[in-house]
Amino acid sequence: MKIYKDLQQQSDEWFMLKYGKIGGSALKHLMVSKPVHESAIYNDLLSARFEDYEYEEAFTSRDMERGNMYEPLARAEYERVHNVTVEQYGWIEMNNGIAGLSPDGIIGTKLDRAIEIKCPNRITHTAYLRNPLSMVEEYVWQVVMYFTVLDKLKTLHFISYRPENRATPLLVYNVTRDTIVQVSAKETDTIGNLVKKAKYKLKQLEATLEKDVAFLLPKF
Repeated sequence: MKIYKDLQQQSDEWFMLKYGKIGGSALKHLMVSKPVHESAIYNDLLSARFEDYEYEEAFTSRDMERGNMYEPLARAEYERVHNVTVEQYGWIEMNNGIAGLSPDGIIGTKLDRAIEIKCPNRITHTAYLRNPLSMVEEYVWQVVMYFTVLDKLKTLHFISYRPENRATPLLVYNVTRDTIVQVSAKETDTIGNLVKKAKYKLKQLEATLEKDVAFLLPKF
C-alpha cells in the first residue's frame, strides 16, 4: 500500500497521480459480467499507458458543488459528535498501482477506521433516514474499494449529512466486512466477499493491460 497523505485532493498533482488508475467511484464499471477488456473504462486505462496526462476541466454538477462545500462541515460535526479526530489523506493506492482511493477521512493511525461522506438533497437524505442501508447499497462498490485498498480496515462509517434537516442532520451507518448488501435484484452478499471478487477482477485487469500494452507497442 502506498500512502500520499499530504497530497491535496483535486490538485493537478492529485489528478496526475490518479491518471490511469481505478478510483473508488470507478470500480463499479469493472464489476460487471463482461470481460475486463469490454468494460466501460478499459480503453481509458489502456490509453493512459501510451499517453501522458493532460489537464481537462472537470464537470461539476450542483450536487458535486454542494458536496465540496458541506463535506468539511460534515467532517467537523462527525468529530464533535463522536469525539474523535479525523485525518485527511490525499490518495492511498494498492502496491501494484492499479487502484486506489481518496478517503474522506481516516480515524487514528492504524488505518482500521474510515469515513465516507455524502451531502445529498433533501429527498435523498430523507430516503436514507428511512433506510440507512440503502445509501451503502447505492455506493456499494465505492464502499468495497475502501476495504479492498485498506487491508486493515475494520469499520467504515458511511455518512449522510444535511444540516437543513431538523430530525437527523448527521446520519452515520456502520459498515464492516460482514455487512450484507443487496448488490443487484438477484445478488446479495457480504462486503468481505465482494472485496474478494473485486481483487480478482483487478488482477484480471492488471494482466489484461500488460498483455495489450505488449501487443500494441511497436516491434523493432
